[in-house]
Amino acid sequence: MSPHSSPSSRRIARPDGDLLFIGSLDAEGTGLLDQLASKPAYRQLDAVREKHATAIDGGKWTSLGGAQAAVPVLDGIRKAMVK
Repeated sequence: MSPHSSPSSRRIARPDGDLLFIGSLDAEGTGLLDQLASKPAYRQLDAVREKHATAIDGGKWTSLGGAQAAVPVLDGIRKAMVK
């Protein structure tokens, strides 16, 4: 994991909501949610306590454009909502 995408307690300002999507440079977010789970500020988020936190492929969500890019983003949202 690069320093750009490493979890930081300073970055968790309390972006609370029903669902939480966490961008990773690794397509599956391997280990990212486990790393965040060790941070008290992360564990306090409602979406995390309700198990509604999902690691997503940050490259697809932020780097691509147009209608083609919407397909994997919408698919990720759909998968998170049916958990």
